[in-house]
Amino acid sequence: PLARMLLVTAGLRAALAGTLSGPPAEPDSLPAPPRLAPELDIPSTDELDPALVGAIRRDLGTPIVNSVWRLAAARGVLASAWEHLGAVAGTDAFAGHAAAVAEDAARTAAALPWSVVASPAALAQRHLDDAAPGVGAILDAYLATLPSVLTLVASSRGGA
Repeated sequence: PLARMLLVTAGLRAALAGTLSGPPAEPDSLPAPPRLAPELDIPSTDELDPALVGAIRRDLGTPIVNSVWRLAAARGVLASAWEHLGAVAGTDAFAGHAAAVAEDAARTAAALPWSVVASPAALAQRHLDDAAPGVGAILDAYLATLPSVLTLVASSRGGA
């Protein structure tokens, strides 16, 4: 799911920037929303140890503390997990791997035959163009954190 999230986020960011070459999506052609899995009891960032939240944000270079970290906190393993993963996140090798993952996602997203639903023109047509900067900031935050999370997952399995 994280890799798909990254790919979709990269595609949406490219659409919002007006750099996707796919045709505009027709509103009636959009698929029905998928059925969501039952919600997990995941604490909000405000419920976590502020020092640990600060370390995660600093080490991953993002304002987002993903649900994967908040779920680890709910299970009582975040502090011990971050003790090990945080050490990895501070290395040059980690930064290089995360940057490569981000570049690969952007390149792959640009090459896919997306139907563009969030282009600047589409947003303006629906009088939503004022939302573009805020949506872009959210997408940018996810584009910063998801490659890092994927790199940490791979490193914890010996794959990075």
